[in-house]
Amino acid sequence: MEGPAARRHPRALLALLATAPSGTLSRAKALGLLWPETDESTARNRLTSTLYPLRQAMGAEAVVSAAGQLRLDRALVSCDLWRFREALDRGDPRAAAEGYRGPFLDGFYLEGNPAFEEYVELERHRLHRAWREAVESLARAATEAGRHTEAVRWWETLSRADLLDSSVHSGLVRAHLAAGNPAAALRAGEAHVRRLREELGMEPGESFAALLAEVASAGSRSGVAPGTPPLDPRPGVAVLPFRSVGEENAPFADGLHGGILTRLSELAGLSVIARGSLERFRDTDEPASAVGAALGVEWTLEGEVQVAEGAFEVNVRLVHAPDDRVVWGRSWSGSFSADTVFGAQADIAHGVVASLPLAPSPGERLLLAQRPTESLDAFRLASQGRRHLERRTREEMERAVACFAEALERDPDFAPARVGLADALGLLHSYGFRDVSVLPRVEAALVEALEAAPWSAEAHAALGRLRGQQRRAGDASRHMRRAIELQPGYAEAHNWAAVGHLVDGDRLEALASARRAVSLNPLSPEVIYNLGMGLLVNGHPEEALQEARRARELSQGYESARFLEGMILREMGRADAAAQALEGLEVPWAGDAPRTVLALARIDLGEKKEARSLADEVADGGHPFDQGLILAALGEADAAFEAFARESYERMETAVTYWPTVALRHLFADVWDRLRGDPRYPRLVARIDGMWEA
Repeated sequence: MEGPAARRHPRALLALLATAPSGTLSRAKALGLLWPETDESTARNRLTSTLYPLRQAMGAEAVVSAAGQLRLDRALVSCDLWRFREALDRGDPRAAAEGYRGPFLDGFYLEGNPAFEEYVELERHRLHRAWREAVESLARAATEAGRHTEAVRWWETLSRADLLDSSVHSGLVRAHLAAGNPAAALRAGEAHVRRLREELGMEPGESFAALLAEVASAGSRSGVAPGTPPLDPRPGVAVLPFRSVGEENAPFADGLHGGILTRLSELAGLSVIARGSLERFRDTDEPASAVGAALGVEWTLEGEVQVAEGAFEVNVRLVHAPDDRVVWGRSWSGSFSADTVFGAQADIAHGVVASLPLAPSPGERLLLAQRPTESLDAFRLASQGRRHLERRTREEMERAVACFAEALERDPDFAPARVGLADALGLLHSYGFRDVSVLPRVEAALVEALEAAPWSAEAHAALGRLRGQQRRAGDASRHMRRAIELQPGYAEAHNWAAVGHLVDGDRLEALASARRAVSLNPLSPEVIYNLGMGLLVNGHPEEALQEARRARELSQGYESARFLEGMILREMGRADAAAQALEGLEVPWAGDAPRTVLALARIDLGEKKEARSLADEVADGGHPFDQGLILAALGEADAAFEAFARESYERMETAVTYWPTVALRHLFADVWDRLRGDPRYPRLVARIDGMWEA
């Protein structure tokens, strides 16, 4: 180990130890990343030599070695990267933003070591994206609080780091507008357009062009109209389900399609429609213009797959939806192997990216090229599982469980299959189709998935949802933030984050998360349900009612939408219509909640006898909270508090867990107003809040 290159290895090892996802780094991984072309004996000697200067500089005990693992002793070592991560975990974006020290290992390399270079580039990309999310959250918070000058400063910070990202420059333009400076907004927008043309030879996307037109017409206005949702300047694409030549080839076509969809979803600068909204367009004959209008995107990717005699062929077209114009196409063929199939996926994804006004980072380009597994069967089965899971019926979710389990038989280390299995089992529990005994299996699957793929957004989001089911609100929030940081375009993470914000009591963030989820998954009834709830609790019942009815139209069997419609109608004072919507309704995940809201509507109509009968039915069902809510509406405060006291909030083990918290914090203000002056009311609030760990 002599010369400048060798002297780089201690710093490289220190970086690996600092960024190890679990805090520990196996010696085997260190050897593979630092000396990939060296025989094991020599590599081990070099590792020992590399550890020596680290221990000399930091202290003999600073690097702990045990059971084939290396780690830094955090009691003896301080690291700005750790402080950055800790700030994110505790929900302190300002500390994270101010503690960021620039790109990870900027300018550092190990010559002739592509494995280490790839590791560093992906880590650099992830840390930068986490910092960007923190700064964006500060900019949004400043805007919501009316501190527009502060918002401009945060957006300017981002614009200097992401010179070619139109979504960042859109935020800056809008911040200048809101601050009452349309001239600065126009200058910022035009400077971004010039940079795109000069450095990339690209024109801005249509959304950014529309924003500039808005700025040009703003004149002396001090801001945009309140309540107007900002245009998303990122290119939006829908990867439509690939057609298969022959029904027997459909599973392979689904797998190929799912891989491309997943790769493109990794890009922060691209808005990719989620799988749940694409099924409607399977084998569609609608023109791209109609599909684009329905999904709110500018581009569609279409494809056909044919399989014969151990080989496959795929043909794809990228279409500019507004004018049905094909802008890029490619034919790809090869034999069945991980190399050829995943190579085709990567080629197609790179072709799409090259055809759009995008400037992906080197880390994002690496993500586009990654190979998820060596087993095509495992990949195919996991893709089928996701397709079943999106349909959200009991039968389809059980089929998803079977697909994911079989995929793991083919490749036990395939993390997406473990995440899929956990998602399917967890959702079966959330919907009331499996009891709490399934949760340990969910947790085990997710722990194993994160050990295999610590950077999996899907795994973090699923674990966040599980922690919510376990009433560990702080952990749930941290994992969901991490999922969105890793994959900003992951619709499910935004959808579940919306529910988490309702529990936290943050109505505005719940609505913002739900809107983002719908923009990515616009035809999912479940996502639309959460948007409707976000609109309702933020005082927009008419819009909420439209969304509830849209969810019902999209899925006739989706009874949750009918429940939401009944709640909204009752909140709007339309008790008769609410009663009609709720009569006879059963929603497994909601327990007695539909009958409870029906009883409130009956009380509003003066039908107290019917309401009392419903209260007795609810009590027989074992949920005293719902009985107490009805009794409170009947004006029987003592009986209501007696019922509330019988509820074992801390032992609730189903999705009904969420109901008391959401009902108390966001709904039925007219009922709770009757109790607020009672000294027993604060104790009720404390008991329900006590369900959740911080």
